[in-house]
Amino acid sequence: MRFQLNPGEKLRSSASAGIGALEGATSVILKTFIKSGYSAYLRGRKTLTNAKETVEEVTAEARAEIEAENGVLQPKGTEGEPSPRRDAEQQKASHSGLKPGTAAPVSGHYQEVGPRGGKGREIDSERGEPLPPTTRKGRTYTLVEEGDDRS
Repeated sequence: MRFQLNPGEKLRSSASAGIGALEGATSVILKTFIKSGYSAYLRGRKTLTNAKETVEEVTAEARAEIEAENGVLQPKGTEGEPSPRRDAEQQKASHSGLKPGTAAPVSGHYQEVGPRGGKGREIDSERGEPLPPTTRKGRTYTLVEEGDDRS
């Protein structure tokens, strides 16, 4: 007959081994939850960025359509007089929608604009120099700020 001096010791050692295994499983489960949460955050962030760009493009497109439908508004009593605002807008319109490879009409900063009004990178170009290729198909350039004409 065998006598154990401390019968609870065997029970405690097996219990602590079970707890150790449980801690390992818990950390794996916790890591899985953290990874899936971070992945969902990144997907949501990308989706929000795309939604923001879409809203900006649609807003610009709607604004352009409204302005085209209404025309340029003139102050009352100046129907026959040339409007400085209209002249400026016509000049601005002549410096927008420039395709890559066309000669820059004036020196300055040009910005890429997408087909629905989305904004892209800005470039510097000298008058008469061809505009560089755009970063995406279907984009054009619009004069943002006129610079010094050196030619």
